[in-house]
Amino acid sequence: MAENHIERKRKALVERLALLEKQWQAANDQLNFTTNSADREPLKQQIKILDRDFEEVEAELKQLDLQSSDSIIRNSTFDAQIPEIDFGEVHAILNEFVNRAKADCAASLFLIQESQALGGRWCLDIIRQKIGKTYHEPIGFSFYERKDESAILQKLADRLGIQPSVDDLASEVILKLCKRIGIGTSTLIEISNWEYFCENEKALNWFVSDFWPRLVKAFHDCKRLNARLVTVLVADTPIAETLLASHACAPLEFKPEKLRPLPLRNWTQEEIEQWLVSGSLNWGEEVTEKMISAAARLIYQASRRGEPDRVYEQLRKRFACAPSRSGI
Repeated sequence: MAENHIERKRKALVERLALLEKQWQAANDQLNFTTNSADREPLKQQIKILDRDFEEVEAELKQLDLQSSDSIIRNSTFDAQIPEIDFGEVHAILNEFVNRAKADCAASLFLIQESQALGGRWCLDIIRQKIGKTYHEPIGFSFYERKDESAILQKLADRLGIQPSVDDLASEVILKLCKRIGIGTSTLIEISNWEYFCENEKALNWFVSDFWPRLVKAFHDCKRLNARLVTVLVADTPIAETLLASHACAPLEFKPEKLRPLPLRNWTQEEIEQWLVSGSLNWGEEVTEKMISAAARLIYQASRRGEPDRVYEQLRKRFACAPSRSGI
């Protein structure tokens, strides 16, 4: 019922705006054709009153939209600002990658571990924004599907429209991917549900030591300026340390043919507080720094000491549908 009331009120305000606009236009037209100064003054006053009424109705309409519990625009803006809490290290790594591509071309194999808990969805958004996605190939696996190197290849082949009867499927996938590479193009391959392969040594060895280096070599052989090739493996669990040690770059290394884990971590209480005062939320005049600090502490404690996904849920619970508050 509340939503119906809001919609009815909004409709009435929109109709009121339309009427005020007609009245203003009529008064303005009359003013333009009136030469007698005695008649012009009342028309000017009428236009001034209509201007004031118009502004008041517009302000009321704006406030009504803010109060709506289903404000899609507001909530999407809120979601877009969440990654500003952290991901500084991820931004630095991606900036380095983009700069390398500008000088020649660049490829990288990124790994997102503990994605659900540590905000992997925002990390993926940052990757998509930073490198672009002229060609975007997302694949994933369900619990019941086969999970081996053949299944990965077949998923990629299906995305690329390659017939299953091909003898050397890996070579055909590499060929099809490289045929699309042009100057300034970005190819982004996302493989989600990688947790099914995190302890599958055979599949991981095949992808990181066989398929990916072959794809990287073919990509570099194309010699296309500012072309970018990125594959992201997304897992909700960590990869076994022994496998990671065998396949991953050192933290400051850039080796296109090696696995590069992205550094995700819990957010600190200080980072949450800095976000709260950064302008992402509009606070009422009665809110003090002490109150915001208390909110940051509460959110940090309620999110298992800063797990990004839980921080997001806590922030959304308290602030997403109320961007302007007079208290906490």
